[in-house]
Amino acid sequence: MNENFQYSSEPAPVNENWGFGNPSRATDLSLKEMEIYLVGSAMAQSGLMATHIANKTGLNCHLIEDLDPASHSIKQNGHRILLMRDCYRKSNEMILAELQLVSHKKLPWTLCCLYNLKENTGVELEALEYGVRGFFYEHDQLENLLKGIYGVFQGEIWLSRKTMSEYIKRRSGPQEVTNGGSVDSQLTRREIEILSKLAVGSSNQNIAETLYISRHTVKTHIYNIYKKIDVSDRLQAALWAAKNL
Repeated sequence: MNENFQYSSEPAPVNENWGFGNPSRATDLSLKEMEIYLVGSAMAQSGLMATHIANKTGLNCHLIEDLDPASHSIKQNGHRILLMRDCYRKSNEMILAELQLVSHKKLPWTLCCLYNLKENTGVELEALEYGVRGFFYEHDQLENLLKGIYGVFQGEIWLSRKTMSEYIKRRSGPQEVTNGGSVDSQLTRREIEILSKLAVGSSNQNIAETLYISRHTVKTHIYNIYKKIDVSDRLQAALWAAKNL
């Protein structure tokens, strides 16, 4: 998939810790606190994918067939969990029905992605409403998958810029400033600059390189932006920017 929204342009690190970079959390997570579950039929392809992800990232990667809480398939223990649901040969209706069931389980500290999707089905716009943060397609390369996983764990969204723009347009109402006050009174000039770039899909690395500042400085600015506009992730920030900038 070309030109993804909010991804890290760096290759997925293998020997260094993957910190969960969502500024809504005060501290990053270590590898020991992060796990991946591939959810779906136990096909050979999924098994190979789980092994590849584990070898390349150093993360625990499990293969399970369902999310039945009674089976205790997922052991959170305070860990940050990434659920990757297999969508092979599934209709949009079936995918959305499964996402609705997952949303009712309300698993804390859990992220969700979809993989083995067919392209151009339009399911992404509805899936975003259920909190899905990554979309991977049948013909995506494994290296692309690794970059996407890394981005999602960093609090980013792995989605084409075109689809993200469509979603923002759908969700954007009349242009009005929310949360009280003017934009200028809430955000500094630098914060507005960074939020504008975040809203069009720039990763933290892209923003840092463009503005000649460090990635740590970018993360600090984003953390302050989230607090000021009362949002918790990049998608909400992008929607806020569409309405207010």
